[in-house]
Amino acid sequence: MNYSNPWSEMGSLEKRSFDELDRKFACYWVTNEAGKYGFLIESTENFELPEKNINLKGIHVTTGSNGNTSNFAMFLEESEDWQIFLALCHDLSKASENQENVTNFILAVQSRLTRWQKILQLSRKRPMSREMQMGLFTELACIKDIVEPRIGIKQALNSWVGPEFDKQDFLLDNFILEIKSFRTSKSPIANISSAGQLYSEKEPIYLVCYALTSSDNGKSILDLINHIEKLINADLNQSTLLESFHLKLDSYGYTPVFKDDEPLLNFLIDNINSYHVSDDFPKLTPQVVASEISNLKYGIELTKCSDFLVEIDDIFLGK
Repeated sequence: MNYSNPWSEMGSLEKRSFDELDRKFACYWVTNEAGKYGFLIESTENFELPEKNINLKGIHVTTGSNGNTSNFAMFLEESEDWQIFLALCHDLSKASENQENVTNFILAVQSRLTRWQKILQLSRKRPMSREMQMGLFTELACIKDIVEPRIGIKQALNSWVGPEFDKQDFLLDNFILEIKSFRTSKSPIANISSAGQLYSEKEPIYLVCYALTSSDNGKSILDLINHIEKLINADLNQSTLLESFHLKLDSYGYTPVFKDDEPLLNFLIDNINSYHVSDDFPKLTPQVVASEISNLKYGIELTKCSDFLVEIDDIFLGK
């Protein structure tokens, strides 16, 4: 997703409405006396940010009041960094959705700024590799198409532990899902990154494998994120869940920055197969790998695993 520069035709000390959303407070694109790009929140309600200071790299944050109006403002120090600042402004705008009052919005803003504080500590953002994008894309697709329709968005996101560096990707009540992806144009091989990835002492494990093709007609990580955010925002009481979702995205290596030179890839899902990782399934486990061996990685040829195929619905039904 690319946005144009909303400040490009604004002079010094100008203010324009951010959007047409009906809020109990107002958001604006602004510039200061030096022409620096800014974002402003104004309200007739009194509000204060928590005492903890927010130090955003290259961004000056202020709060204040003028008569019956309270305000929160951010100004960008270097105009050439407007794209990442624009992403921050749009992220703060998303925090306004379904907020009943300005106090709740400011608390949400505080949470978002804490997140961006971590993002902006990086001196240079590294783009996600194709493999990383494929991995995150398929885990988000699993949330959207498989897990959420069956157990709801709250349980689905709470079960998603892949970004937290657990051994598997989804820990559900009675089973575990491990998600893998491969390019449709190449051999269907599931790459396993450790001896523990397909092992559990208690719960059955299922391997869900996605065959993907890069295509302009497909969807990107951002498309799936937007869909999941809408599911979360449909419940007015899930603001904490939204922040948890964003933190998991950060842990995965995704940052909400829109740069023309770092486009997200679009993928088509050509096929999905699920396999029961039973005792007979071809795998390496801690029991059969010497403890002296570390950083174990191997591939499983999926065309030779047809005997272990199962239906997704049967997994959730416990069949």
